[in-house]
Amino acid sequence: MRGSYVVVTHAGGGLCSPPQIFEQLDFDASGTLDSEELMLALSELGLKPSPAEFQLMFDEYENGDGVIAYADFE
Repeated sequence: MRGSYVVVTHAGGGLCSPPQIFEQLDFDASGTLDSEELMLALSELGLKPSPAEFQLMFDEYENGDGVIAYADFE
């Protein structure tokens, strides 16, 4: 999935920066994304990956600690 992009805009119409997008996806403000947050974000975008597809996507960014930090996301 790396290399795919989703365009996210502000209410005023401007594009969000990658850190802003990450912050919007980090629903619990922990500074990381867990699998539930990523699945919720994908669902809100209308994407419904299979469990196997989701796991491949999550594993591509997660570095072994069970969450995706912004540094993993870059």
